[in-house]
Amino acid sequence: MKSKCRYCGKETEKGKDFCCDKCRETFEAKTEKDNKRIKFFGIGLAIGAAIMFFGALMSKNIATGAGIIIMGITIIILPYTTPETIGMLGYKKAEIAGRLLGVLLALVGVWAGFLR
Repeated sequence: MKSKCRYCGKETEKGKDFCCDKCRETFEAKTEKDNKRIKFFGIGLAIGAAIMFFGALMSKNIATGAGIIIMGITIIILPYTTPETIGMLGYKKAEIAGRLLGVLLALVGVWAGFLR
């Protein structure tokens, strides 16, 4: 059984994590960069969740929607996905999937805050 490249998602030889050295180097560089920015991801989600929570407590749809939008924008900018998702899709496609889910979350925030 062949495995998939952890960066691009192409099939590789059995036991290999990457299809080529370029994919390995790019994956390592991107994950190192991600590790440096993960704290901003957590801060963005925490701020968004706090605004959403207080908006819900005060029954303010605009604040609730704004919190959800902030979380969506955070995910669009920093589209971190799980190792399982990266293993299934490859880093590049997992990053795209993360961004698409961030857009969907921001749209839900617009709906919750302004269109409901």
